[in-house]
Amino acid sequence: RVSPPPGGREPIDEYVPAAGRDKGKGPVVAEPPPFKDVPQAGADASSGTSVDTGEPAAQAEEGRADYFENDAYVDVRVPTHLLTHDHLIAFDADEQLPGLVQIYSNISVYYGRGAEVSYNFAAIQQYLMDHVLLGKPFIDLELPKFSFANEGRQAGYHSVLRDRIPQIELSDEVKEKIREELSSPQYLHECMEVLEVVLGFLASMGGTHVRTLPAKQFLVDYMKNTLSMAASPLYATKTISSNVQLQHLLSLWNVLDDILTVDPFANVMSRYKVELTEEHVVALQDAAPHLDLGDLLPAMKDFMQNYLQDNATMGPKYPLKGTLGVYTNAQQDEFEELDWYQTYFPEGDLLLENILHTYLFLSDIPH
Repeated sequence: RVSPPPGGREPIDEYVPAAGRDKGKGPVVAEPPPFKDVPQAGADASSGTSVDTGEPAAQAEEGRADYFENDAYVDVRVPTHLLTHDHLIAFDADEQLPGLVQIYSNISVYYGRGAEVSYNFAAIQQYLMDHVLLGKPFIDLELPKFSFANEGRQAGYHSVLRDRIPQIELSDEVKEKIREELSSPQYLHECMEVLEVVLGFLASMGGTHVRTLPAKQFLVDYMKNTLSMAASPLYATKTISSNVQLQHLLSLWNVLDDILTVDPFANVMSRYKVELTEEHVVALQDAAPHLDLGDLLPAMKDFMQNYLQDNATMGPKYPLKGTLGVYTNAQQDEFEELDWYQTYFPEGDLLLENILHTYLFLSDIPH
């Protein structure tokens, strides 16, 4: 589009969004806006050159903030089994965007200034909102399962899931009932495979889907309604069906892993398996009554299995308290911020090289 000289007819710089129009402002149309007889905005009358005021960028930023707050916006969600073409966004950027950009562009007609082009980005963005996005619902995913072959911990799904859905521990009573129900090794393996499918899906999916999941949603409900798992060995376990929620996923995984694995720390490097001294034992015995072992022990186990196996590079001579201090518990609190940890966890020469035997020692203390 060509910008006329001052005093001529100028394209309207402000595109009025469909959602904000009054009846008196005319109907919503897909054609480019009309022209009006007004002095050229931002023009230098003496030179006839077009001046970029920078207002479109500010308008675009404001438009992004206001779009989801205007009265016409409705938070509508459609499950995938009810999805139709009318719910989808139909826009071919390669075909449609160049023409739209051309409509909302200004090219100088003055000699020697033909390469000067400015764009009304606010109008382009608002047009897309009104004619492409407005009225389109969010989509609640319901996808059939897919398999991850024992890649849960190796692919980092546990740490990703913990960041997305806060995790807490199952009670000791529930854990014991799960162990009693899952007595068959074959059945255990089948349950673990299904659980890794769920972990892999939640860790791989991003955006609104994961952030809006209620942590207290029951695992079996999520598997049936979202992952469309019609049958699963987990459904047959009464304790898991009635007690395990999405916030318990890692706790359940650890329970199953403990049953299946003879030595869960077999792959922890030997330099982190140094025995405790008598001084260490005394210090830990004194500290144990004041420590939240239900919070600390799962985090220590997770830390060893995630960061101290295979080619771990952490120095074994690092102070154990300082190293674990920056690690987070299931509620995403750093241990160094917790009073009981800061006050009572032993310092001195208790090092990272002693972490395994510190864990084993504290695990034998009733809690």
